[in-house]
Amino acid sequence: MDEEIVIGRLRSVPAREVWRHEALDFTPWLLDNADVLSEVIGLDLELDTAEHAVGDFSLDLIGRDRISGDLVIVENQLEQSDHTHLGQIMTYAGGTDAAHIVWVAPSFRPEHRRALEWLNERTDETTRFFAVEVKAVRIGDSPYAPLLSLAVQPNDWGKQVRTKAIQQSGATWSSSDLMPAVRAETTPQVADAIGALLAAHEALGPGAGFYYGTARSPSVTATMSAGAVRAQPWSVFTHLGVVWTLNLDWIHKQGRVLSADYMESLASELGDLPGLAEAFAAGRVVGWRKRPSVAAEPLFSHPGAVDRISAAMARMFQEIGATADAAPPSSAAAFDWSRLHAYMAAIPAGRWTTYGVLAQLVGTAAQPLGQHITRCVECPHAHRVLSERGVVSAGFTWSDPDDLRDPAQMLIEEGIDMTGGRASMAQRLDAAALAALVRTTG
Repeated sequence: MDEEIVIGRLRSVPAREVWRHEALDFTPWLLDNADVLSEVIGLDLELDTAEHAVGDFSLDLIGRDRISGDLVIVENQLEQSDHTHLGQIMTYAGGTDAAHIVWVAPSFRPEHRRALEWLNERTDETTRFFAVEVKAVRIGDSPYAPLLSLAVQPNDWGKQVRTKAIQQSGATWSSSDLMPAVRAETTPQVADAIGALLAAHEALGPGAGFYYGTARSPSVTATMSAGAVRAQPWSVFTHLGVVWTLNLDWIHKQGRVLSADYMESLASELGDLPGLAEAFAAGRVVGWRKRPSVAAEPLFSHPGAVDRISAAMARMFQEIGATADAAPPSSAAAFDWSRLHAYMAAIPAGRWTTYGVLAQLVGTAAQPLGQHITRCVECPHAHRVLSERGVVSAGFTWSDPDDLRDPAQMLIEEGIDMTGGRASMAQRLDAAALAALVRTTG
């Protein structure tokens, strides 16, 4: 007799059940999950400051769009939209000169939707207002899963996002692009120092690599990995001058990568270098959830700066390896993912499914499932798993960091209609169809 398939029922839960406190729970969650918000509004968000001061007030989050460099502010609440928050976003927009203003709430009153629509109609095309509704769901006692959707967006925003995606496609920078851009923006001494830092990172060995960005100017992010433990300790950007970004949040990750004690030891080790005392101080007050940028010229002109930073990074690399070796099996690692592998193997060329569908079929939530796929060498056809809107997830990465294939282009070559960067819903596999394929092939 065939094994009975247990099908759970998806139910909505109040936002307050998931995030009990706006400032202590919800704002930090948004800061750590910027990719979820990025996917909804169509920007490549980097949020790096919580409770940013604007005069005597404090907005929830501030950051930027990695592609354009535009300033982004986010104001959030856990109740239905109200006049107070509408007034706050106007105050914060004026106080920061933000290009993108995002208001997040469980629901929006009709008059507040209309107010944001009016602002989008009356302001110029460089200022954009978004309303994002946040909800949460779960199946039985499964982990909570967030659901974010656009309630208000700028006029013709979908077309603008698609145009930007087309312009950016295939524009990932490489090592051959970075150093010429660095040399064009700074002194030969500083450029040589950055080149030496890159070489020292590469010499750390397997597990140390680089990710080259896709913004308007070349950039690079250093990566470190051991087992399931991953960090991205620093970046170099060349837009409007050369800056070195110390990615404190990607090193610490609320203690999931390296501990707060380790962060303090790193601050003691490097804090006297130009600009780094301020960087560590800014990170400390927000629990290391910050990626402070430091001007490259004073930092890398300082005698011995490259050697000291390289030594600190080598120690960090060893610490990450030790952390991975000592880590007990997590609940995610203990989960039996074999059914997921079977479902992914069954997705044929020319069809696609979603993280939510796979999570429903294997009995988990979409977020841990997506995290598993990014590091799973046994998960075939990862590029055929898309967001609910049929787009490649903003956080998509191959399990092999050296794999530079474009997932969207692969889908097109396999016969998926990707008009406007969005996969055709007619080619989507729902849970019933995918389960039927597994039964047929199994």
